[in-house]
Amino acid sequence: MVSQRTRNAVWQNYLDVARLGLYYEALADRYRRRYIFLRVALLLSVLGSVASPLTPLSHPVVTTALVIATVALVAADYALDFAKKSAVLHQINVEVLRLEGEWEGLWLSVDDDTADELEVRAENRNLESRVLDATKRCGDEGIPIDNKLNQKCMETAYEVAEGRFQYAHGE
Repeated sequence: MVSQRTRNAVWQNYLDVARLGLYYEALADRYRRRYIFLRVALLLSVLGSVASPLTPLSHPVVTTALVIATVALVAADYALDFAKKSAVLHQINVEVLRLEGEWEGLWLSVDDDTADELEVRAENRNLESRVLDATKRCGDEGIPIDNKLNQKCMETAYEVAEGRFQYAHGE
């Protein structure tokens, strides 16, 4: 038999990992879009730099501006490294989604007659530790937390969980 306190801890952690799944998916997508935008801008500036002197209406100021823009975009590409950050966020998201599945299994097992309080607590702590290990990579890469996005993902996760709960109870 599992206590209400342990049951609540498992549920809260399950909701939290559901939020994290949504958050890291959205953040990875944001960084991927930034990477694509930067690469397209870089491509256009390179094409403009190359084509500018070849056009009959070329002007040295335009050519110089395009070369400066290209250099700035290359520097930004290396400095911001959106591709790496997107890849790291995607990896974190995959791990968080895997842990969400494990937490769902733990949550579904707390009502079993055979569920042991100490085993459920130990598994809950194990999953918590694994989430921290997965998500700390975000800080290691210098990816800031977006509190507004985090709040939005929390609200979405709660709505999804509420919908699952209502569906599970036939309401």
